Amino acid sequence: MAKILTVVDVQNDFVEGGSLAVKGGLEIIPFINKIIKDSDYNIIITTQDWHPENHISFAKMHNKKSGDIININGMTYNLWPEHCVQFTKGAELVSILEIPRDALSYYKATDEKEECYSSFSDIHKSILDKIERDGEETAIFDFVGIATDYCIYFSVKDMDEYIQMHNLSNRVEVNILKEGCAAINADNIENLYKNLINVNMI
Repeated sequence: MAKILTVVDVQNDFVEGGSLAVKGGLEIIPFINKIIKDSDYNIIITTQDWHPENHISFAKMHNKKSGDIININGMTYNLWPEHCVQFTKGAELVSILEIPRDALSYYKATDEKEECYSSFSDIHKSILDKIERDGEETAIFDFVGIATDYCIYFSVKDMDEYIQMHNLSNRVEVNILKEGCAAINADNIENLYKNLINVNMI
């Protein structure tokens, strides 16, 4: 059985002191470090928001305030303060995060004209495709990081849809490890995740 850990967006701008800080962001890091050290993960994936400085989600680009919602060409965008700009300190992984050297990296939201919360990547798809080809292989995908109600949610939502599309529900387990996650709005989590078929919160 393959075990895969995805560490979502544990970046300086998303923890205390960052431009888009999520409460409890630093508090989850000891748990993440512990499971990296103690668990037998075959693959560890880190993901990072990696925005150009003129990204469409930045409120400053529209002369709006953070928290405003706008519509562009039929698409709705939540506007945020400038954060995780490519090659800045804020976009770096938090230094106390103990990521092994052989971990895989995925950078998202790199197109200035597109928002992208999801960290469901070609790395994940390739693992799922291998499971589909192999009649017996199974896998556990664990997710930790920031934020439970945005980037983690959209990542596992995309994964859930892919699992259903490829009839892998009986061979793939997806877990949100709550102790290793921080949310922007913790009160909304249960309602947000209730329609995901293959996702467990543990």
